[in-house]
Amino acid sequence: MINVFIFDSRKNKEYDEKLFPESLRFYLKNNKKDEISYIAYSLLIDILKDCYKVEKIDFDFTNKPILTTDEVNFNISHSGNFIAIGVSCQNEVGIDIESLERDISDNLYNRALHPQEKISKPETCDKKTHFLMCHTRKEAFLKLRGTGFNVHPNSLNTYYLDHLPIYNLEKEKLILCVAGASDGRVSINKSL
Repeated sequence: MINVFIFDSRKNKEYDEKLFPESLRFYLKNNKKDEISYIAYSLLIDILKDCYKVEKIDFDFTNKPILTTDEVNFNISHSGNFIAIGVSCQNEVGIDIESLERDISDNLYNRALHPQEKISKPETCDKKTHFLMCHTRKEAFLKLRGTGFNVHPNSLNTYYLDHLPIYNLEKEKLILCVAGASDGRVSINKSL
């Protein structure tokens, strides 16, 4: 089971800088555009402490949160004002969320999609939604593997990743993909 928590950062702006190492606090003061990452980290810390009883959270050399235990796995994604946090005690987790309000140029569509993805677009699906469904699957899968985008996006064909569930959160205008639930169970919790 993977629990997914979705937040609107405009409603969850508070975070405690004391939770973060000095290097991260310094960076935050000088990079306000990355503030959503720190809101996400703060929400993650709250979830891990409140729901999973994790007491110790460290940060690696890139200032990303890491756990001193391997009993809980997590992954974070954000797009626009929205944050998605996936947490599991049984499975590794890869998650991606994208805003349907994101602009997708024809150039990006043609460069990033595998040729089979382009020709397999369902007639009932518009080009932008199709692109975001493919992209979220790719990113969630690569985050699950722990590699991130270390390959060109058009070399990965989501046709073979159709077992990864896509959630179209129409009210919030979001596309979400969750990778790692070997039993297929995903619980989505919205705090919007």
